[in-house]
Amino acid sequence: MSRRKFPLLAVDSGGTKTVAVIADERGAFLGIGKAGSSNHQTVGIRRSKQALKTAIQGALESVAAEGAVSFRCAVLALAGLDTAADEEEMRAVVDEIAEELSLAIDRRVIENDCLCALLGVVRNRPGILLIAGTGSIVFAHDGRGKPTLLSEMILRRLGFAGIESLYDWVYSERCSVDDVGALATIVEEAAEQGDSVSLAILDHAACELEQLLLAALRKMRLDEATPCPLILQGGVVQRNEYIRRKIVSGICRTHPQLTLVDNGDDPIHNIVRRGLDLLET
Repeated sequence: MSRRKFPLLAVDSGGTKTVAVIADERGAFLGIGKAGSSNHQTVGIRRSKQALKTAIQGALESVAAEGAVSFRCAVLALAGLDTAADEEEMRAVVDEIAEELSLAIDRRVIENDCLCALLGVVRNRPGILLIAGTGSIVFAHDGRGKPTLLSEMILRRLGFAGIESLYDWVYSERCSVDDVGALATIVEEAAEQGDSVSLAILDHAACELEQLLLAALRKMRLDEATPCPLILQGGVVQRNEYIRRKIVSGICRTHPQLTLVDNGDDPIHNIVRRGLDLLET
């Protein structure tokens, strides 16, 4: 049986969603598929495999690819891929998916999602990327307080009569990290209305994220005279302007050689660029 051939399969696996794209040699999207979280650290290996398979299968269906298919390169940027054991475990999962979907892949690259997205932007030059979304990661290459407006707004948004209902919700199976993360917009709304607790939460979040960046920058031993791009991705730093401004102003004051790259692209675009670079090598 002859195989239908495509240049590139790119997969962005995150704590919230999974996106798979089939692209041509120029990076143009030919097909796309989506699924839920595939971070094996949070949803487990079985659900991670199912989400990855669903997204890839969706991309194949969107280009009407039935039967055996081959790719010159497949780049899988996986959240939660932090150790050699993680890589070995997930490589086996990808092998199973390839077999079940009858995929032949000439070159298969499995990388941490943050590293992969960073390399897709800086193209092997120095750079630093912070992702603050469902979870937070940075990668460098070379109930005792006073009542607040925030609590009222959260209870109103969730439709709860009192704080006890919130406790039950947080510790129930109905609550996910996505549900909690969605409340971040309320914190910013309350801060804009002058709520001191909300402002303190945002300041603390910005400080912690800045500390992540500083830890990575110390390891980079960055030359003060060498310009270095700074990329910020993830829902927290892309949607929360207050946190974004605090991080940028703080980190650029201590490291003026950093230049903020206004990369509004969804991470999948960076992963596709990473795959295109690999196709050329």
